[in-house]
Amino acid sequence: MTAPIRGAWPVVLRRLRATWQPLLATHLAYTALGFLVLAPLVGLVGRLLLKLSGRTALADQEIAYFLLTPLGVASLILVAGLLIAIVALESASLMAIGAASAQRRHLGTIGALRFAALRVLRILDFAGRLVVRVLIVVLPFLAVVVVVAWLLLTEHDINYYLAERPPTFWWAATAIGLVLLAMLLALSHRLLGWTLAFPLVVFRDTPPRDAFAQSDGLTAARRSRLLAVFLVWGLVVLGLGALLIGTIEH
Repeated sequence: MTAPIRGAWPVVLRRLRATWQPLLATHLAYTALGFLVLAPLVGLVGRLLLKLSGRTALADQEIAYFLLTPLGVASLILVAGLLIAIVALESASLMAIGAASAQRRHLGTIGALRFAALRVLRILDFAGRLVVRVLIVVLPFLAVVVVVAWLLLTEHDINYYLAERPPTFWWAATAIGLVLLAMLLALSHRLLGWTLAFPLVVFRDTPPRDAFAQSDGLTAARRSRLLAVFLVWGLVVLGLGALLIGTIEH
């Protein structure tokens, strides 16, 4: 399993060296788009929260309680949905640059943006379906978290539990931690199965409604290898991030 992964790194690094400029420019373009779209939306939600509360400022606890209300959950879903849509468009553009490089063709930032724009409806359809599928997985676990918090952490103010840490705090923290761990494992399993869904939509014109099932079938025998690849990639990203932070601090 590890030999194919090690053998892929020289190819990956060679293609990154050849395409890092359009990749970086494309990433910056979508970062700007995300800021232009999400910053006003977050500000609008904040103003709405202040208007509903009738105050000029809110404590962290009040914001947390708002996010547990139906309006707060809807706001989170909206922001997350838009973020996922932007990430999906960016991923399509970056993948197009990588695919062009694999075919020994050059695709610049404008071409990559055009590639995603021509497939925007299909990409957004996929993003919406992905959001729904993720919610189906995580919402039951989050409901259990809310019930645990309601049963064990509502007798006193949250600041009391954080400061005093009575036995009920540790019971709640342990239970919530186990539930979130189970949620992470369940979600990771589903996401591994959907690894190829997006490339199928972008490059093979597979309808988004069929892409998840097709990806599940294609990855069924390769889950452990995919997990190893993602773990290695995650460790590399964390290592580079730590190196960058250490360089900046010094």
